[in-house]
Amino acid sequence: MSLAGTTPLHVVTFSTAISGVTLSANPAEGHSCHVLFYNSASSDLTVDIAHDSTARICPQATNLSLTVKAGGYAEVDFLTANNKVYVRGV
Repeated sequence: MSLAGTTPLHVVTFSTAISGVTLSANPAEGHSCHVLFYNSASSDLTVDIAHDSTARICPQATNLSLTVKAGGYAEVDFLTANNKVYVRGV
């Protein structure tokens, strides 16, 4: 799944697990890309956000795994600062 980092707000409705979330273009320096993941399924699902090779997202070669309850949502901000992309607001 790819999200355009130049778009400031994304609303993603999903009914199966999502893995490999990638920003296709980073947010501008000092700005964020806000994403709302909404689970439309009747069971809990996961959203896996993978680190990249330069450890700009999810540093230390780890992935971020969110469990989104059935009918629930998770909000995530991707913030660009110092030429790195950070995940915040989880």
